Amino acid sequence: MSDWIVPNFYKAPENSLFDKEFDYYVSLGHRCCVGQALNYMRKSSFPFDWQITDINVLPDIFKNEFSNFYPDSGVDFAHVIYYPDENGNESNRINHEETNKIYSRRSNRLVKLLKENERRLLLYRHKYVWYWSKAEGNNDRQRDMNPIEYDIEKLIEVSDILKNQYNNDKFDIIYVYQDICEFEQLPYDLNGDVSYDDLELPDGQTQIEQAKKFTYVEQLGFKHHNITPVIVKPGKVRVEGNAMCSCINNFLNLTDLQDFELPYGFEKKVLSRNIDIE
Repeated sequence: MSDWIVPNFYKAPENSLFDKEFDYYVSLGHRCCVGQALNYMRKSSFPFDWQITDINVLPDIFKNEFSNFYPDSGVDFAHVIYYPDENGNESNRINHEETNKIYSRRSNRLVKLLKENERRLLLYRHKYVWYWSKAEGNNDRQRDMNPIEYDIEKLIEVSDILKNQYNNDKFDIIYVYQDICEFEQLPYDLNGDVSYDDLELPDGQTQIEQAKKFTYVEQLGFKHHNITPVIVKPGKVRVEGNAMCSCINNFLNLTDLQDFELPYGFEKKVLSRNIDIE
């Protein structure tokens, strides 16, 4: 826990997720926001870091124990390894063999932790809102705009699989989402999009300072499924998800336990596109 001041953070009066300690934080997506927010709190890399993961694919991935995770799980792999060109620069040809090695290693690490059932894991899902398109309609950029109830149902499926198939009782799932009802209407075009000129977010540090003023509420009702929703109330202010998640992370408790080789930020091995291969 840091010395950040986030005055409008309300945790549950009892059985709060934020009174527990966790050995590892594991991103469940939707996008890279969680990985960015956890970057210096992650003690190892896991399969969903930096990817785009629709929530409907999560239950099958865990049920199949990450078999054929890359490239056939339905995850949009935003970070892959590319062959070099004749000048040693990154080409456009994906090196599927090396990419598969990375995601197999990350998947096996997570499955091992879950099945051993010795470490406390916090699985972290953030509901992503793409501000530059309308939330309604069949818009591919708004891939995470299912109803909250649908997301919870999918996370309950994941929770049941972890309990019954992996025999794990040492995990929790945090589900972070925004109340966007106060957002002002944007000047969308006929395609339902708005330009970056019409909606330009401030720099990352400014977004974090704005997010510190938001209201955060830990919700009850799904503790028996090991699921804790946290609703973020930003008012009319739009920031990226990593700013909000960073404020929430201020209240999480991480142990010093370390089972794996230290990740990016400590011992850095760069291949391409910011992939950490440990």
